[in-house]
Amino acid sequence: MNNTINSRPDGKRVSARNANTNTLPTKESAQYIADMVLELRNLAKSCNFKTLQGLLEVTYYEAFGMAHQVEIPEDEEQRLHAMGQDAVRAATAF
Repeated sequence: MNNTINSRPDGKRVSARNANTNTLPTKESAQYIADMVLELRNLAKSCNFKTLQGLLEVTYYEAFGMAHQVEIPEDEEQRLHAMGQDAVRAATAF
């Protein structure tokens, strides 16, 4: 049985036996997963597998977000929260 999963962007092979979380940095691993899932998502789309396509899109965005984490400034987070509260008040006013 071949345990090879695929090769990483740096050309090294990853296998089920040595796919250890300590092998790759977290962001690099997340980006690799995002790339692989995007390929699967495109395949699902070309086969018109709508449900699978949607699930793979969610998975892609999760992995991509982990690979490209951005810190939101605290004042911006508070401003967004205040805007959300204003939207709720406006929606209930009618």
